[in-house]
Order: sequence, then structure tokens, then C-alpha cells
Amino acid sequence: MNPVPVQRRFTDSSGYTLVEALVAGALLMMAISAASTLTLTILTQEEMSQRHGVAVTHAEAIAGLYQLGLDETSIRQVLPDTPIVEQYTLTTGSAPVAGVGDFSSAQISVRYNPSPATESWTGRLWTAGQQADSRTIELRAYRASQP
Repeated sequence: MNPVPVQRRFTDSSGYTLVEALVAGALLMMAISAASTLTLTILTQEEMSQRHGVAVTHAEAIAGLYQLGLDETSIRQVLPDTPIVEQYTLTTGSAPVAGVGDFSSAQISVRYNPSPATESWTGRLWTAGQQADSRTIELRAYRASQP
């Protein structure tokens, strides 16, 4: 009688080794970490852009009200407060235009906080900049001099 040959187990080499599996897992973790960091950065930049947009809109509203003939006190009463805008100034003057006459002008300066940060660093992670940072938008508005 012929003995039945014993089949060897684990001779199939189509699987992955432990080292290959660990390297693949490490690469996957690095990719997920990079994606989450990128998401945080994108959200922070979006919030800062939104804050800049609010400040520009506020400056343009001040300019529009000035051009309609309102003085600084009336403008402060009409415009709602926004926590993003720290302060604004309106400095009036006049600008002569040759052949046309004098125009009243106002230099408008709006200072705002671009960062939603409540602290500079939290758990050694960047939180959109320094809490005390501020930026300024300046523009000039003109209106015809009133008689």
C-alpha cells in the first residue's frame, strides 16, 4: 500500500507578511492624518475669509451712509454692532476737483479681528493666529458738497 502524501500547510505565498501589513497601515494612518490637518486648515481659512468679508461689508456700508449725507453720529446709530469689527473711524475733509467744485470726502478705517481664536495655542495646535491680532481696511468715500 502506498502512503498518502502529506500536504504541507502554509506553502501558499499569496498573502502579505507582517511587515508589509504594518507598512501599509502606517501609510494609511499618515494619509488620514494629512487629510484631517488639511481639513482643519481649510476650515480656518474659510472662517478668516468670512470675517474679512464682514469687515469689508461694514466699511462699504459706512461709505454708503456717508455718501447719502449722514454724519458720523447718525451712522453709528444706524449701523448694528458686530463682534468682528473692533472699531471704525471716519475722518472728514474736502477734495477740490478742477472744473467741478469741491467734494466732501471721508477717510474710513475699519479695524477687525480676522481670527476666531480664543487662545494662541491649544494642545500645541495652531488655532488661526494670535487672539490679539487685528487688521485694518481703509477706503475713501466722496459726496457732493451740500450747499
